[in-house]
Amino acid sequence: MMFTGSYVGNADDKGRVIIPVRLRLSLGERVWVCKGVDGCLNIFTQDAWHDYTNSYISNRTLKDEKARQLQRFVFGGSHELDVDRQGRINLPQELLEFAGIKKDVVFAGVGSFVELWSSEAHGKETGAGDLKALMSEAVEIGKTTDEG
Repeated sequence: MMFTGSYVGNADDKGRVIIPVRLRLSLGERVWVCKGVDGCLNIFTQDAWHDYTNSYISNRTLKDEKARQLQRFVFGGSHELDVDRQGRINLPQELLEFAGIKKDVVFAGVGSFVELWSSEAHGKETGAGDLKALMSEAVEIGKTTDEG
């Protein structure tokens, strides 16, 4: 599953957001939503959630303090949500506050999952940084991975 594109939407006064049809068809009827490290929310399919947590989160040793902190952040801030008949998910207040979502939102496909941003935060995030430097770093990382 590959999620791409950006879509504008809004949250209603009850914290419900309509998932754009192009994304909803691939996400399914039940999704996992968790806090993202950049201040957005991450939306996963059931399979992608299990892959993500098994690969990066669950298999960490409890002896490692940073691993425990990561597990608390991810699992403590995650919710399994049903997509209703209108294609909406009802975001818990905790997640709305974390992402600064009040009304206007942006859904952004980022490969294996979808990010959900407040419009304001998305504008700041996508307008920040030097794209050429990011691409150069990605090429160097790819070379290192290919060689190793």
